[in-house]
Amino acid sequence: MVTLRRADWRDVWRLYRWRTDPVTARMAIAATPTVVRHVLWLWRVLRDADRDLYIAYARDGGEYFNGRAMSVGTARIDWHQRPPEGGVLECEISVTVAPEWRGRGFAATIIQATVTR
Repeated sequence: MVTLRRADWRDVWRLYRWRTDPVTARMAIAATPTVVRHVLWLWRVLRDADRDLYIAYARDGGEYFNGRAMSVGTARIDWHQRPPEGGVLECEISVTVAPEWRGRGFAATIIQATVTR
């Protein structure tokens, strides 16, 4: 099970570490950011009404986490059109799974938690 919380400034270095991971960097559309560019990016995202950035946490019976909730990735929603009442939803969802949690099915559960939020 994955739960989401809104990202904030406490997450700046966690997000930077995940974003600059070599596998993530190879898959990314944009070039790997410098520290300064990353901090500016997070500042803009946190202020942008058309973007939602979440940290994904997972907890299970102890198999991975010993009963603790662990951050396993991030989801960002870029809203192209927020739906009016009964309207059509248009957005792009970006997901990054933390390097240490890849291969355990978290991408799918992060997406599911994001679209059902």
